[in-house]
Amino acid sequence: MNKRIFFFSALIFSIIASAFFSNANISYARNSKKHLKASSYQYNEINKTLTVHQNFPILETAENNGTIKNVSSIDIDLETPRWNVTNIEFNITDMAFKNETKIIEDSPFDSYRVYRLTTALAVQINVTEDTRIYRVKIFGRLINQGSSNNVYVQIQGYNSGENKPNGLPLRSTPLNMTNTINEWRIHKFSPPVDLSKGIYCLVINGTNIGYLESDEYKWYANEDPNTIKDPSLYSWEFVNTWFSTDYWDEGVLNRTFLYKLDQRIIEDFSPEEINMKAEINGKEYPIEDGDPVVTGSLNVSFNNFFPDAIELNIPIKNNISDALIFNLTYYVKLKYSLSCRGSVLIKADLDNQWTLKPTLNRFGYNYSIKYEYPDNLRYVSVWKNDINITNHLDVLKIGNSISILNDTINQSTGWKITANSTRIDPIIDHGGQTSYSVPQEIQFWVRSLPNEGNYTCILTDSIGNVIYSKLIEKDNTDDFSYNYTFLLNARSGEWTALVFWNNETDAGIQTQLFQITSGGGITILPPSGDDDDSKSTTEVDYSLVVIGVILTGLVIAGGFSSFTAYKKVMKIRELKKEKLYKKFLDAFNLNNVIVINKKSGLNVYEQFFAGKKLDATLISGFLDAIRAFGIELTSAYEKSQTISLEYKASKILMSEFKDFRLICILKDRPSEEFLKSVTALSYDIDREYGELLQKFDGNLTPFAGIKGLIEHHLNTSFISPLKIIDIEKIELSPAERSLVQKAKSIMKQNKLDYFFTTFLMPEQAYDPKRTQLIFQLIEKKVFQPTDISFS
Repeated sequence: MNKRIFFFSALIFSIIASAFFSNANISYARNSKKHLKASSYQYNEINKTLTVHQNFPILETAENNGTIKNVSSIDIDLETPRWNVTNIEFNITDMAFKNETKIIEDSPFDSYRVYRLTTALAVQINVTEDTRIYRVKIFGRLINQGSSNNVYVQIQGYNSGENKPNGLPLRSTPLNMTNTINEWRIHKFSPPVDLSKGIYCLVINGTNIGYLESDEYKWYANEDPNTIKDPSLYSWEFVNTWFSTDYWDEGVLNRTFLYKLDQRIIEDFSPEEINMKAEINGKEYPIEDGDPVVTGSLNVSFNNFFPDAIELNIPIKNNISDALIFNLTYYVKLKYSLSCRGSVLIKADLDNQWTLKPTLNRFGYNYSIKYEYPDNLRYVSVWKNDINITNHLDVLKIGNSISILNDTINQSTGWKITANSTRIDPIIDHGGQTSYSVPQEIQFWVRSLPNEGNYTCILTDSIGNVIYSKLIEKDNTDDFSYNYTFLLNARSGEWTALVFWNNETDAGIQTQLFQITSGGGITILPPSGDDDDSKSTTEVDYSLVVIGVILTGLVIAGGFSSFTAYKKVMKIRELKKEKLYKKFLDAFNLNNVIVINKKSGLNVYEQFFAGKKLDATLISGFLDAIRAFGIELTSAYEKSQTISLEYKASKILMSEFKDFRLICILKDRPSEEFLKSVTALSYDIDREYGELLQKFDGNLTPFAGIKGLIEHHLNTSFISPLKIIDIEKIELSPAERSLVQKAKSIMKQNKLDYFFTTFLMPEQAYDPKRTQLIFQLIEKKVFQPTDISFS
């Protein structure tokens, strides 16, 4: 009987405890929908720093010039559509008119004959500028080819007194109509005829056709008042009579014979004489006269002119002819407000550290950038390829601006601007209470600063784990409170609340220590927020707690053994959590892995993850020299010949085998598990590649597979860019599928074909559940490392 009671009580106690802690875990989920993107804020648990990534405006300016010849409009290369054009200057020279075909009339309506009774037809030519006529095109056809071949196309003078052709040919060429179909026929004048301003007549002259001859030609005319181009032109017919003198009729208007002139204007003009204008951004700007007469200039400034094109087209207009051509020298000034990526590092007891990393695309002959910084920034410095060039002649500091000038900028340069600012720290008002017992609720007020900004609140437990974090975006200066209720399994000890504040120009931090003591009682769980993993808050079912207390009281004797078993389970669970946490930290602690052939001293494989690259050969030689002096090997791993060294704020491990050295460069001291993994990795490299390393001939291709061994032993997939494979045939838990969908959503939202694991972490803080799920998905090869490139 006692055994049955014992077993039953243990079972009931386990069920209640399981239900209780399940509720606690679910309700702790948080949502980041209203927060900034995960990539915007990055908290470092080790250094207790917050890095806020944001964009900074930097002014790009550029100038460009060039020469263009024999053009009728202007096309200026801008290279990219980003520019705001602030000024355009150009000088025009060698103005002239190219050959053109001037259409006088081209719409046939009716036709008139040149034959024995009407032996000539004529139409008026108006010459408004000194012009050279090369050819004339006439629309007509042959009716009958008679015996007379003495029919001509002529340009004659004009008798203004009698309003008719004067009969004096300036140029004459035989009529070229040999087909019986209607068509344009070309008649060339040799040499061309130069006509000054005035009125002339184009004549088909068949006056040599005899009264009895059958020669007949048609010349088409337009008499349609709706389509005629110039109704003011006269046309005439020459009447042949056998009994009296032949004569030109009086001429008529609203009838124009069809003809085109191949011509060139040969008169010189100044820009103002021909009303020469440049059309820019929908507005016409007059071009001023220059000296000599066939030159001109324009100088115009703009406030906000964005062509949004890689080429700026400027049509040039005049009131004479579209055939105007010229030579041009131009000069343009450009600017662009570049959104530069950067960050601010916020840490207690240190000034804020601002870093800007502009990507500069030089253009033109006088390219520069200008950063206008706020008054609070100090020690503003410019770095080129990690060399401080602030005092260089091409770096100009005036007031609160710093400019990088043309001569020092090239495409392959890595640029950085750094500065410090005094922290503006928020105020935490804890009301005098800094000690709490589990499951009390911690509450304090944050006194808002006069400036708007974002507040990042982080709560860490006694060993530095982030337990809770929240981002509050403030567009007002009202105070706000921070609440959190400790869970039953909260660690005792000194907890830390950190409140970071930042906006575009200022930042600060305030910390507050709280003493937490574990205790008993009922836990009131914190609100869950609206996390993607938890659509709604799960409240504690108090009836379960009451039942648990009653049943526990009834079976107190049997429950003691159950409690002992529970403590053992919890200890195992804590060890697993701690191991996972160290696995997480070790992954982000790794900067470089290098495998060096000892005999040649050459790298056979190198993989870079973060931080600043160090000279692997130099490090190897340095460690080798130290070994020669008998440096103490890392205590627990003398058999694997691993030594450690601190160098330039980096921790360096070197594991040495017969034919190679494995070097790991770290940010901080690794865990014991990591050291074991390095040893295991070394043995695997020796097993898989030992023979190749012994016979190394400089060919690196066979060693590419080392990457897979590194991923297996050092968990580098966790810090690599990842892609998602098809998951249809892979068995996944609901939580795993939810995380896969979240990764896909992040990639789609940011238009990426890869993601980092930090994108999936709330506020980029360590989250044990998410971390475990990610490792599981990597092991199932749902998340796979990929290579990315930046163009």
